[in-house]
Amino acid sequence: MLLAILNELEQPRREMGAVGRRVELCQQALTLVNREEDAKLWAALQVILGNNLVQNPQGNRADNIEQAIEAYEQSLQVRTREAMPNDWAESMMKLENA
Repeated sequence: MLLAILNELEQPRREMGAVGRRVELCQQALTLVNREEDAKLWAALQVILGNNLVQNPQGNRADNIEQAIEAYEQSLQVRTREAMPNDWAESMMKLENA
């Protein structure tokens, strides 16, 4: 199931309605990924979730942004400056933009 979700997330977005679907997919995937066992994937999914929440036309815009900020902050628990400097910089930039 996780592989199918990841494959769908890799597909390009063709329509804005796909953003809501991608949020759901990220949330599902995060329930299937153990942070301790696959920290890099878990953190990457948090960033993808944040990216899609920022662009989500559905729901309350402020709530979506708050959730995106939370997802980016979660990613930074794994993507530390020392361990993953490039990924850390990406997450920090996205957090600042949100």
